[in-house]
Amino acid sequence: MIERRIGFLKAVLIDLENVYKELNMVSQNISEISATYLEQYNLNNRENRDGEINKLKTNIEKIKEHSNHVTEEINRWYQFTNDPQEIIKVTFPLKFYFKRIKLRKEIAAANKLISRISIENRLIKENLKKMERMIESDTLQQIKNSGMYKEYEALLQKKEARLSDLCYLLPTIPSFPNKLDLNNISNIYNNL
Repeated sequence: MIERRIGFLKAVLIDLENVYKELNMVSQNISEISATYLEQYNLNNRENRDGEINKLKTNIEKIKEHSNHVTEEINRWYQFTNDPQEIIKVTFPLKFYFKRIKLRKEIAAANKLISRISIENRLIKENLKKMERMIESDTLQQIKNSGMYKEYEALLQKKEARLSDLCYLLPTIPSFPNKLDLNNISNIYNNL
Protein backbone atom coordinates (compact mmCIF):
# COMPACT_ATOMS: atom_id res chain seq x y z
CA MET A 1 0.00 0.00 0.00
CA ILE A 2 2.81 2.40 0.90
CA GLU A 3 4.55 1.52 -2.36
CA ARG A 4 1.49 2.67 -4.31
CA ARG A 5 1.39 5.92 -2.33
CA ILE A 6 5.08 6.54 -2.97
CA GLY A 7 4.50 5.82 -6.66
CA PHE A 8 1.59 8.26 -6.68
CA LEU A 9 3.73 10.83 -4.80
CA LYS A 10 6.46 10.46 -7.43
CA ALA A 11 3.91 10.96 -10.22
CA VAL A 12 2.53 14.06 -8.49
CA LEU A 13 6.04 15.45 -8.00
CA ILE A 14 6.93 14.90 -11.66
CA ASP A 15 3.68 16.52 -12.74
CA LEU A 16 4.25 19.44 -10.35
CA GLU A 17 7.76 19.96 -11.68
CA ASN A 18 6.40 19.97 -15.24
CA VAL A 19 3.72 22.49 -14.24
CA TYR A 20 6.42 24.75 -12.76
CA LYS A 21 8.40 24.53 -16.00
CA GLU A 22 5.31 25.33 -18.07
CA LEU A 23 4.42 28.23 -15.77
CA ASN A 24 7.92 29.58 -16.19
CA MET A 25 7.67 29.36 -19.99
CA VAL A 26 4.23 31.00 -20.09
CA SER A 27 5.44 33.73 -17.73
CA GLN A 28 8.39 34.42 -20.01
CA ASN A 29 6.10 34.56 -23.04
CA ILE A 30 3.76 36.96 -21.22
CA SER A 31 6.74 39.07 -20.23
CA GLU A 32 7.93 39.19 -23.85
CA ILE A 33 4.47 40.18 -25.09
CA SER A 34 4.28 42.88 -22.42
CA ALA A 35 7.71 44.23 -23.34
CA THR A 36 6.87 44.22 -27.04
CA TYR A 37 3.55 45.95 -26.48
CA LEU A 38 5.11 48.52 -24.15
CA GLU A 39 7.82 49.27 -26.69
CA GLN A 40 5.20 49.67 -29.45
CA TYR A 41 3.05 51.88 -27.25
CA ASN A 42 6.05 54.06 -26.37
CA LEU A 43 6.90 54.47 -30.04
CA ASN A 44 3.31 55.38 -30.93
CA ASN A 45 2.81 57.80 -28.03
CA ARG A 46 6.29 59.22 -27.55
CA GLU A 47 5.35 62.69 -28.83
CA ASN A 48 2.33 62.94 -26.57
CA ARG A 49 4.17 61.70 -23.47
CA ASP A 50 7.28 63.76 -24.16
CA GLY A 51 5.12 66.83 -24.72
CA GLU A 52 3.51 66.38 -21.31
CA ILE A 53 6.90 65.85 -19.66
CA ASN A 54 8.34 68.94 -21.37
CA LYS A 55 5.35 71.01 -20.20
CA LEU A 56 5.95 69.78 -16.68
CA LYS A 57 9.67 70.67 -16.81
CA THR A 58 8.90 74.08 -18.31
CA ASN A 59 6.34 74.78 -15.61
CA ILE A 60 8.79 73.81 -12.88
CA GLU A 61 11.29 76.27 -14.34
CA LYS A 62 8.60 78.99 -14.44
CA ILE A 63 7.81 78.38 -10.78
CA LYS A 64 11.51 78.72 -9.93
CA GLU A 65 11.72 81.95 -11.94
CA HIS A 66 8.70 83.45 -10.18
CA SER A 67 10.03 82.37 -6.78
CA ASN A 68 13.43 83.90 -7.56
CA HIS A 69 11.74 87.11 -8.71
CA VAL A 70 9.82 87.37 -5.44
CA THR A 71 13.01 86.72 -3.48
CA GLU A 72 14.81 89.46 -5.40
CA GLU A 73 11.98 91.93 -4.76
CA ILE A 74 11.95 91.10 -1.05
CA ASN A 75 15.73 91.58 -0.94
CA ARG A 76 15.37 94.96 -2.65
CA TRP A 77 12.68 95.89 -0.17
CA TYR A 78 14.90 94.84 2.74
CA GLN A 79 17.83 96.84 1.36
CA PHE A 80 15.60 99.88 0.89
CA THR A 81 14.22 99.73 4.44
CA ASN A 82 17.71 99.34 5.94
CA ASP A 83 19.51 101.92 3.77
CA PRO A 84 20.56 104.79 6.05
CA GLN A 85 20.74 107.15 3.05
CA GLU A 86 17.05 106.50 2.25
CA ILE A 87 15.83 106.58 5.83
CA ILE A 88 17.05 110.14 6.43
CA LYS A 89 15.24 111.52 3.39
CA VAL A 90 12.00 113.40 3.88
CA THR A 91 10.32 111.31 1.15
CA PHE A 92 11.16 108.00 2.86
CA PRO A 93 7.68 107.42 4.41
CA LEU A 94 6.01 108.06 1.06
CA LYS A 95 8.44 105.82 -0.84
CA PHE A 96 8.11 103.21 1.90
CA TYR A 97 4.34 103.17 1.53
CA PHE A 98 4.33 102.94 -2.28
CA LYS A 99 7.14 100.37 -2.43
CA ARG A 100 5.33 98.24 0.14
CA ILE A 101 2.11 98.35 -1.93
CA LYS A 102 4.10 97.49 -5.07
CA LEU A 103 5.85 94.60 -3.29
CA ARG A 104 2.56 93.18 -2.01
CA LYS A 105 1.06 93.36 -5.50
CA GLU A 106 4.09 91.63 -7.04
CA ILE A 107 4.04 88.89 -4.40
CA ALA A 108 0.29 88.39 -4.88
CA ALA A 109 0.69 88.25 -8.68
CA ALA A 110 3.60 85.81 -8.42
CA ASN A 111 1.68 83.62 -5.97
CA LYS A 112 -1.31 83.61 -8.31
CA LEU A 113 0.89 82.56 -11.24
CA ILE A 114 2.64 79.90 -9.16
CA SER A 115 -0.73 78.57 -8.01
CA ARG A 116 -2.05 78.43 -11.59
CA ILE A 117 1.11 76.67 -12.78
CA SER A 118 0.93 74.21 -9.85
CA ILE A 119 -2.64 73.34 -10.80
CA GLU A 120 -1.54 72.83 -14.39
CA ASN A 121 1.28 70.57 -13.16
CA ARG A 122 -1.19 68.46 -11.20
CA LEU A 123 -3.28 68.04 -14.33
CA ILE A 124 -0.20 67.05 -16.34
CA LYS A 125 0.77 64.50 -13.68
CA GLU A 126 -2.76 63.11 -13.73
CA ASN A 127 -2.55 62.80 -17.54
CA LEU A 128 0.75 60.93 -17.22
CA LYS A 129 -0.75 58.59 -14.60
CA LYS A 130 -3.77 58.07 -16.85
CA MET A 131 -1.43 57.14 -19.71
CA GLU A 132 0.33 54.68 -17.40
CA ARG A 133 -2.96 53.08 -16.33
CA MET A 134 -4.01 52.90 -19.97
CA ILE A 135 -0.76 51.09 -20.84
CA GLU A 136 -1.35 48.59 -18.02
CA SER A 137 -4.94 48.02 -19.05
CA ASP A 138 -4.11 47.66 -22.74
CA THR A 139 -1.20 45.33 -21.99
CA LEU A 140 -3.40 43.12 -19.83
CA GLN A 141 -6.02 43.08 -22.60
CA GLN A 142 -3.35 42.08 -25.14
CA ILE A 143 -2.24 39.24 -22.88
CA LYS A 144 -5.84 38.09 -22.40
CA ASN A 145 -6.46 38.25 -26.15
CA SER A 146 -3.36 36.17 -26.86
CA GLY A 147 -4.80 33.21 -24.94
CA MET A 148 -1.78 32.96 -22.68
CA TYR A 149 -3.68 34.37 -19.75
CA LYS A 150 -6.14 31.46 -19.78
CA GLU A 151 -3.26 29.04 -20.12
CA TYR A 152 -1.51 30.71 -17.18
CA GLU A 153 -4.67 30.51 -15.04
CA ALA A 154 -5.16 26.85 -15.97
CA LEU A 155 -1.58 26.08 -14.98
CA LEU A 156 -2.05 27.89 -11.66
CA GLN A 157 -5.15 25.81 -10.97
CA LYS A 158 -3.27 22.64 -11.90
CA LYS A 159 -0.42 23.65 -9.58
CA GLU A 160 -2.86 24.24 -6.71
CA ALA A 161 -4.45 20.84 -7.35
CA ARG A 162 -1.06 19.11 -7.26
CA LEU A 163 -0.10 20.94 -4.08
CA SER A 164 -3.41 19.89 -2.56
CA ASP A 165 -2.66 16.27 -3.53
CA LEU A 166 0.73 16.57 -1.85
CA CYS A 167 -0.79 18.01 1.33
CA TYR A 168 -3.19 15.08 1.44
CA LEU A 169 -0.60 12.46 0.57
CA LEU A 170 2.39 13.46 2.75
CA PRO A 171 0.85 12.64 6.15
CA THR A 172 0.00 9.14 4.91
CA ILE A 173 3.63 8.24 4.19
CA PRO A 174 5.58 7.28 7.33
CA SER A 175 9.05 8.73 7.94
CA PHE A 176 8.50 11.46 5.36
CA PRO A 177 8.69 15.13 6.44
CA ASN A 178 5.39 16.98 6.46
CA LYS A 179 6.97 20.05 4.87
CA LEU A 180 8.54 20.04 1.46
CA ASP A 181 11.03 22.35 -0.16
CA LEU A 182 9.29 22.83 -3.49
CA ASN A 183 12.25 24.77 -4.87
CA ASN A 184 14.07 21.51 -5.44
CA ILE A 185 11.48 18.92 -6.45
CA SER A 186 14.01 16.67 -8.16
CA ASN A 187 15.86 16.13 -4.83
CA ILE A 188 12.63 15.14 -3.14
CA TYR A 189 11.94 12.68 -5.97
CA ASN A 190 15.43 11.21 -5.78
CA ASN A 191 15.17 10.74 -1.98
CA LEU A 192 12.05 8.61 -2.33
